[in-house]
Formats: sequence, structure tokens, C-alpha cells
Amino acid sequence: MADSSIGIGIAENRYEGKNSLTFDVIGDVLETAHLAGDSPNSGVVYFGGGTPKNFVQQTEVTAAFMRNTTEGHKYAIQVVNRLPHWGGLSGCTLEEAQSWGKIAHDASMVTVHCDSTIAMPVLISGLSENAKLIRSRKKPVCFPSARELKFSFPK
Repeated sequence: MADSSIGIGIAENRYEGKNSLTFDVIGDVLETAHLAGDSPNSGVVYFGGGTPKNFVQQTEVTAAFMRNTTEGHKYAIQVVNRLPHWGGLSGCTLEEAQSWGKIAHDASMVTVHCDSTIAMPVLISGLSENAKLIRSRKKPVCFPSARELKFSFPK
């Protein structure tokens, strides 16, 4: 966020005394770790890569200090248009993420080599066609506190 045009705009507003908007990036790490750690099973969907991809991947690793065991995300879909042999994180394979404990060794996973602007509408359209699944999905309950968010997942 800080290395973007949005970050520059927020910095300018703070400098001029217009607002005191702040971001707690460590709080974000804890909240996403709670989501992964408190969930009976977690899954990830990546469009592209880079820092956002790594941030989502690390939730299972970070969650390890919040519970006794961690196995990695159970489900993973990765949509990328980069190749891993050039060394960029955008093309990092899911198998590499498994070696770090970010994705479970027995995970259901797939990599789709496609541009996100093509794959995302197709995926969303396909998912939206199953209205029964959407209505029956149990959503997490959020418990905000002064320090961080906590989550409960209905059974």
C-alpha cells in the first residue's frame, strides 16, 4: 500500500493534517492468520502473484503459532500468466508453496495459465450459477476487539 499512488495520496493528506488514516500491517497479518487458523479448512484463490499472493500464502505459516498444528491451505486455485522458470513469484508453483507449508501436501489444487481478465469472469460466472451452494455456505462470524479480529466458523 505504501509504495503506490494510494499510499502517496494518504501520505499527502496526513502531511497536510487532513486525516489520520493509518494502516496496521501487523494487525492484518494477525487477522488473516486467525482466519486461516480458526477455520477447519482454508483455501486460496490467486489472480496473478507478487506481494498479495505471498501475503495470502503466509497465513497458514503464521497461523502455526496460534494453534498446535498447521498443515497448509487445503484448496488452491492459481491463475497466472507467468512461468516459474524465470524465478518470479508470480509464477511460483503451488508445489513450491507446499514445500514451505503454505499449501497442504494433500491439497486439491490447480494452476490455470491464463490472463486474469479472462479467467476471473469465467470463474465468477461459473460459481454464481450454483445458487444452492451459495445460499447453503456457512459464513464465518467476526468478533472485533480492541486489538484484533477473531472469527468463529459455524459447523
